[in-house]
Parts: sequence; structure tokens; C-alpha cells
Amino acid sequence: MPEGRKTYTKTKPIQDEDFSVCVAWWKNREENAQAYKYNFREAYNQAIKDATPHWYAGKKAEETANQLAKAVKELAEKIQGLQNSILDFSPSNTNLI
Repeated sequence: MPEGRKTYTKTKPIQDEDFSVCVAWWKNREENAQAYKYNFREAYNQAIKDATPHWYAGKKAEETANQLAKAVKELAEKIQGLQNSILDFSPSNTNLI
């Protein structure tokens, strides 16, 4: 807050000059207790490096799951085919009377 100011109100709103200290600091930024530099690029690259093995493991697991799902589908089709062939050889109910 600027000197002599306790609050902002609807009738006494914040003014552009109230930011003068902040703007002056911004033009010549230095680290202090309220502001520090953060190397985002370095953190981002480290996060990519850390996550890459997990991405590869996830892709491999997905491929395995897809292969297993395909195998299950093929086996289900074989079972259905066998059930249909068993039904084809069963005697008809009309001959039992």
C-alpha cells in the first residue's frame, strides 16, 4: 500500500501510480525475500527425463494389453464356433416323440 493509504474502496480505487514501486523493481528485477528466479527450462527438461521411462513402460503395457485383447477375442470366437458346431450335431427335438 502506498504511504497514507489503508484500503482501496469503490470511491477511492487503486491508481496506476500505486504500482510505481513494483514497476520500478520489475524493470531491474533482482531476487529478494518475495521474488526469486526459477529455471523453468531446466525443471521442464528434468521432468521429461524423469517421465520418459514411465511413458515407454505405459506404451509397452498398452501394446501388451492390445495383444492380449486380440487373443481373447480370437479365443472367444473359437469357443463360439465350437459351441455352434456342437449344436449342429445335436439331435433335433422333433425325433424324440
